[in-house]
Formats: sequence, C-alpha cells, structure tokens
Amino acid sequence: MLPGQGGAAESTAVRVVISRSLFQDVSLNDAQAAIKVWGRTVAAARGVPVDPVTRVVEGVSALQEALQARQADLIGLLTDEYERLPDRSHLTHLFVSAASDHVEETYVVVTRLDGHRSRLADLAQGSLAIFGTPRMGLAEPWLDLELARQGSPAVRRHFGEVHSQAKLTKALLPVYFSQVDAALVTQRGFDTMAELNPQVGRQLRVIARSPAYIPMLFAIVKGMDPGLQDSIVTNMRDIHLLPTGRQLLNLFQGERLHEITAGELTSSLALLAEHRRMGPAPTGGQPH
Repeated sequence: MLPGQGGAAESTAVRVVISRSLFQDVSLNDAQAAIKVWGRTVAAARGVPVDPVTRVVEGVSALQEALQARQADLIGLLTDEYERLPDRSHLTHLFVSAASDHVEETYVVVTRLDGHRSRLADLAQGSLAIFGTPRMGLAEPWLDLELARQGSPAVRRHFGEVHSQAKLTKALLPVYFSQVDAALVTQRGFDTMAELNPQVGRQLRVIARSPAYIPMLFAIVKGMDPGLQDSIVTNMRDIHLLPTGRQLLNLFQGERLHEITAGELTSSLALLAEHRRMGPAPTGGQPH
C-alpha cells in the first residue's frame, strides 16, 4: 500500500519537533504547512491517518527537554545539535535528506583561477563568503580544523571579513567578479553552478576540499505506539513517492529520505568532537 491509501479513521497526533537551525533558508510557515499536508496523506497500515503537530524549538537544551518530557515523536536537528545532546538514547530510525542519492555533503573553498591566492594561507585577512544553509552546518568546523593543521587561526580570525549568504549565487558570484576573495560552499552547489554557467567553472578553482559529512538528520523518538511507528517509518522511506512529500523534501534541499545507521555518523561526530577540543578560536601561528 502506498502512503495515503488507508481508509478514513480518527486522526492520531504525531508531535514533530524541529530545531530552529533548520530554517535558516526555509520559511517556517511553509515548512509547517508542508508537514501538515504531508501528514494528512500518510496512513498507517491499519488505516489510521496521522495528524502532525509541529513545534519549532531553539537550542540543544530545548531539544533535550522535549525528548526527556516525551513531547516529541519525530525530531529534526543539525548533526552539531545531535552530537551535543546529553542523551541520544531516546532516538531511533535516523533519516537524512538525500539529494542525487548522496546523503553526505562535501565542502570546498574556491577562489579565482587567475588570482594569487592558491592556498588557504594566502587568504589571511582576505574576505570569505559562506553559503548560509543548514546543509553547510559542518563546513566552518571543518575549515577551522584545516586551518589549525596548517598553523593558521580559525576562520573568524584568519579572514579579515566573513559574510554569510543565504543564496549560493551570492556566495560564488562575488568571487567570480573579484569582489570577494573566496567562498565556502558545498561541492554539489559549486558543481551545479559550474554546469549552469561554464564560465564560472572555468574561472574559479577549488583550493581546499573536505571529507564527506552528514550535516543534519531526522529521527523517530522511542515510545510511540509500535504500529504507528512502523507506519511513519515506512512513509518516511517512501515520502518521495507523494507530491506532498516531494514538496516537503524540497524545503530541505532533498529528493528523498535515506535511513542511516548511527555508525554512518561516526566521521561527522568525530569532526565535531575534535573541533570542540580545539576550544575557542586558537591563536595559531602566522599564516605562511
């Protein structure tokens, strides 16, 4: 049975708690409406439709409070917030919003090919544009550590100016037009821009590239009725089969939800743990 093909029955409330951090570039009202519409099309195997009740909270403490008070059935958060949760034992069935069958993101620092800044050290006191989207959640921690390995201070001290841009074009095009020295974006975003505008691809070059990381995830919270949980898990796996599901996925820049194991988060969590051990912005050495 495809989602949404159950018979009429009394609605069962499903409490969806989402971190405010996931809405940097998404309309909160649009997301809540999309979740509501998707929920109305989802039916459990017993024909019981679910009625999502969405609540947006801010900060790890608010997320943990919702979990401990059993006020959430489904939760969405950044991997950074997941890593900082005091107790993750409440969570099961982890999902990632995947695009082009990729659940991970790779980050790149790009500069102009004809410029004199071919290394991160060359960008000392230069300007940096960062693509400000939740899928970039692990980009700055990675770059902080990459700079530290090269003896340079963290991003906010290494660069003279750092600006966040909500749109990919506003991060990359100023580099192309020599208005900004470098941009920190996703590899997928850079590839898409280069495909749409080959001249951008020819004039910009990648000078640093991260490993692949998982920046955000959704999870089922333990304690739900088993039958209802099975239905929701099934429908999350099949969410891309419905127009309403695809609409919701588009808001989070994905094409489908891919279920992962906790082990697949190992490298992302290790990055965050190493970054936290680094402490406040390090003094580092002089750029070289």
